[in-house]
Amino acid sequence: MIKNKEDFKEIYIGVDISKDKFDVYFHPINKYKVINNNKQSINLFIQSIKKKYSFKKYKISIGMEATGRYHKELFKQLSLNTRYS
Repeated sequence: MIKNKEDFKEIYIGVDISKDKFDVYFHPINKYKVINNNKQSINLFIQSIKKKYSFKKYKISIGMEATGRYHKELFKQLSLNTRYS
């Protein structure tokens, strides 16, 4: 397990979607967190990623499942608040 974030250059974030919450896993950091499925919590989550893991220094990939309509707010806010390729 990598404990020091300077030891790697890529971060993979997997998001398990449900109606009320998202289960989020960060690899290779081995960090897990739960965020509420609402616009305010999603934006706080995105801002915390930007603050903690600079997009200039790390390649960050976020994957999520498209579960009904429950993923749409997260996808929308990521699209509005991040650069992606």
